Amino acid sequence: MEYDIRKLKKQFRKSLFSTKISTEESRKRYEEILYSPHIPNNVDVSEKELKTIPTDILKPEITVFGRTILYAHGGAFVAGSRKAYRNFCATLANIAAANLYLPEYRLAPEYPFPTALEDLYSVYAKMVETEKVQPKNLILIGDGAGASLILSMIAYLQKKQLPTPAMLVLLSPWVDISCSSEDLRINRKKDFMLSREALCNAANLYTYENNLQNKLVSPIFGDFTDFPKTIIQCGGNEILLSDAKKLAANFEKANTPCELTVYENMPHLFQALPDYFEQSHLAVEKIGKDISAFFNCSD
Repeated sequence: MEYDIRKLKKQFRKSLFSTKISTEESRKRYEEILYSPHIPNNVDVSEKELKTIPTDILKPEITVFGRTILYAHGGAFVAGSRKAYRNFCATLANIAAANLYLPEYRLAPEYPFPTALEDLYSVYAKMVETEKVQPKNLILIGDGAGASLILSMIAYLQKKQLPTPAMLVLLSPWVDISCSSEDLRINRKKDFMLSREALCNAANLYTYENNLQNKLVSPIFGDFTDFPKTIIQCGGNEILLSDAKKLAANFEKANTPCELTVYENMPHLFQALPDYFEQSHLAVEKIGKDISAFFNCSD
């Protein structure tokens, strides 16, 4: 196990986005870390285009009628794919007893802001309009940049006075895309998956500098009043820990229900790496329990 973790650290360091390697190479390395050909728990996988966005639909053997997840993958807006996240999302679908939609939103730098946000909204709207998913049964889950997209989309839905989902689950959210906080340096020696330099490089490909504090780019600068119930998980060794704590504090200021759980000594996205970290199972089980508890209270 120790050897495997050392190898994992090396893989992540090589996948960090930088000016020294091409975007395509960074994407390839990121995908190689997360990809598994095995789909667990007999979850069925099919594909459908929702407003031209290729989307995986994962259906576990047992579901609660109507319960649905929309997952926005991470990758700092420049990497990540359905292929990389399919295995992890199958686990989430099974533990939540929910059908799960995993869209292939377009990435920067080829498609900068607001393309990814528009793609996510297009899939959300299509799910409600033609897939007959009711927002009251819908959970949005995302990690890293995907968590940021989810928060930005809720703000957009509120502005347009459109129905919002029932619940959000945010894994290691990257919500200050400006990378302006010195707190990003706090865990820099512990975090082998992310670096401030890599995040800044990715942010500059996602949008232009004067737009980094736009609330639809960096949702930490927004208002969280009347947002859905939100669950946040983060590893204790992440440079994004400060983002998670500030986000939870902002939810509290807005009097919006939010729960932050920090898993000590865990790295970024440990939930998707059960072969390396035992706490991954506990964190994913907690997501399932939190979703069930929320809907049981809502009934």
